[in-house]
Parts: sequence; structure tokens; C-alpha cells
Amino acid sequence: MPSGGGGGKQLLYRHNISQDTVLTTDSFDTSGANIDLSVYSHLYIRGMFICNSPAETIGYLYLNGTKFYQIQYFNRKIGQTVGFEADIVCLKTQNKSSAGLLSFAWCSEFNLQKFDNIYVANRNQAPRVNDNLQSIGFSGTDDNIFAVKAGSYVEVWGD
Repeated sequence: MPSGGGGGKQLLYRHNISQDTVLTTDSFDTSGANIDLSVYSHLYIRGMFICNSPAETIGYLYLNGTKFYQIQYFNRKIGQTVGFEADIVCLKTQNKSSAGLLSFAWCSEFNLQKFDNIYVANRNQAPRVNDNLQSIGFSGTDDNIFAVKAGSYVEVWGD
């Protein structure tokens, strides 16, 4: 889990993948959590995928159905474990709140307690999510299947 500081991070949502599945832009509906962005300074989306796709697949991260980030070669080979973490800043204005991606990190052969980042991207100009976080998704390109095995999961943390 993300390391905590002063106020500490809290787990807001967890989705366990109980059967092999192909991921789509609305793979993880967080409407049960309906995460209000005005409550948090940062969100951290992290998880572990056990790959079930062809090697060298390109993936995409979506928030509320909007493509946020392309993940080059997210899957190295079928059956390999891949971890990821997205750091998202929540900005508040007078009557509105929104969230934007600060960085996305991933590593192969994921260790549950530690990220050995082999790729980090700063995306200050990335799209924004407004009001509440409703869905998280991952998908492949049109000609790539982006699938994971049972036991994979996605979490959202906030502080």
C-alpha cells in the first residue's frame, strides 16, 4: 500500500478480479464508492495485474471513460505480474473540484510492498476528471487484447 504521512492515506475502493477478463474503458465501476474529489488532495490508483494478453501489448488508463495515459508494453508476457500506481492531484476551485494525473509508474514482476519503477511519466497537461470519480478502466488498442487473470486487483487510496 502507499506509504502514509501526517494524515495518512485511506483505502477508498478495492476491486478484486475474480475471473479472467478482458479490460475495457469502464472496467471498474466505482459508483458504489462515488469518490468525491473535493474531499481529497491526492488519489492513488494502484494495483496488480496478472497478464493474460499477448506479449508487447499497449494499454491505456481511463478515468470516467476519458483516456488518461498510454502504457507502452504494459504486458511483457502471458502470466507475468505487473504492478502500477497513478498519482492524481485533486484541485479545488470555488464551486468545483477536478483531478488530473501527476504521474504513472509501473513495474514488471510486481512486489506487493515496493515499486522498482522502470517507467514514470509526468503528465501535467493530461485530461481532468470533474466532480466525482465514477469509473476506472484499462484497455488495449484496437488490435491488441488487454486481458488479466483472476486474482488481479485495483485500489483507490486518498489523503
